[in-house]
Amino acid sequence: MAILRYDGPLDTRELWGEVFPRGELVEIHDAALLEKALRLDGFVRVDKGPDPELTKPPADDYEVTGEVETLFPEVGSGLVPEGWEGLHWKQRVKLAKDLTGKDCANGTEADAAIREALEAK
Repeated sequence: MAILRYDGPLDTRELWGEVFPRGELVEIHDAALLEKALRLDGFVRVDKGPDPELTKPPADDYEVTGEVETLFPEVGSGLVPEGWEGLHWKQRVKLAKDLTGKDCANGTEADAAIREALEAK
């Protein structure tokens, strides 16, 4: 997200369907719109945050999809998907919980729990 202000000569300026009243702050969530606006006279970026990324969700918004959940068996079933080491650390934490019933705080703990479960077989 970025915040822009239009300080140009017009009362309002419309750009790609977004309306910019002169002197008012407008949140922008579109990286292409931000880039375009900053090339035009009268637009000023007033925040210092990072540019918006449209194709990648923030890491905190990570969500396990139904497709991924089908990889993970019921607790104690002992099934481990091939290539589990390449899974995202949050997926490995879930796999470790499904295999052992233990809560792991990070990928390192999850890896150890999964390896322990594999060795116990």
